[in-house]
Amino acid sequence: MVNKENPVDRLTHQEVKDIFLGKKTKWGNELPITLVMNTNDEIHERFTRIMLQKPPVQLSVYWKKILYSGGGMLPLAVKDDEAAKSYVGTHKNAISYITEDALDRQVKKVETR
Repeated sequence: MVNKENPVDRLTHQEVKDIFLGKKTKWGNELPITLVMNTNDEIHERFTRIMLQKPPVQLSVYWKKILYSGGGMLPLAVKDDEAAKSYVGTHKNAISYITEDALDRQVKKVETR
């Protein structure tokens, strides 16, 4: 999901993977992407395994290597769907993931293909 003002409606699975692995850092309009990791255990586990093909522990190690090598900052971490929606809903360049049933008018769903 993204902010309602973000023009992105669709991303490929590879684009999602590149964004959440810090390889794609800017939207098409050259504005920086703000990553928001939903750390709710069930949601985070499902997202990382399906979309990133990594278990959560491996993703955590991946981001710590980036941080400690000076290659970037850790993504923002929030505790659940509501916190993710609240942040993304008020930050135009943010992207995160939530359960489908938590989706509401606060944010915009991004289709993946």
